[in-house]
Amino acid sequence: MESKNAISSWSKEKLEDQYLRLYDDYLTLKKHACKQEDRIKKMATKILRLANDKKDSDPGTVWKEDYQEQIEVLERKNATLTRKVRYNIVCLTITMNLEKTIQKLSEQLKERDELINQLKQELQMKEKIHTNDLFTLGEQVTSKQRIALQENLDLIRTQRELREKQSIINNLESRIKESESNYNILKSTNHQLINEIERLTRESSQLEQKLFHLQSDNNLASKQQLKILEIGEHVNFY
Repeated sequence: MESKNAISSWSKEKLEDQYLRLYDDYLTLKKHACKQEDRIKKMATKILRLANDKKDSDPGTVWKEDYQEQIEVLERKNATLTRKVRYNIVCLTITMNLEKTIQKLSEQLKERDELINQLKQELQMKEKIHTNDLFTLGEQVTSKQRIALQENLDLIRTQRELREKQSIINNLESRIKESESNYNILKSTNHQLINEIERLTRESSQLEQKLFHLQSDNNLASKQQLKILEIGEHVNFY
């Protein structure tokens, strides 16, 4: 929970930088895993070749244990790489989700602040215009004209209010269209990010399966090597 709270306070630039770093780490780990895979294959081939070429000598036990130890070290490294790949995928997902949420909330807050300020300014301007109009008209008309003028003022005020309401409606409709456009863009971007995460997850799973098969093959090769050595020692004994 503390880690998530810390990440939520990051800026957009820091989140983007963290995403790129995690993605680079993922590519590096993937490349290193492929190298480890090649090393294991070469090691297994070398063990089989040495087993076939082994002659009657006691040092066989030494190199057998040495290569067995190297295989175990490589297997532990591969397990560590697999865990790092999974951790990077989780971090990428959390970072992208937080970035998307923060950006969306910031946009909504900015739009609301702008709308509130605009409405305040419009209200102040309308009150000032209305007060000036009443004061000017009050000085120009006589008492006999006030009744007719009041009706005209009501009509003018109603027409003005209708125009103002219509202007606000048009403004809000324009904002809604803009918000819908931004939402579609955000939705498309989010869909692309989800596809990228799924692809990275599939590749990670495939790498894990390859490492598992290679470990199984190495274990089988080691068992065969031990069996060959036992047979060779048995033959030498007779």
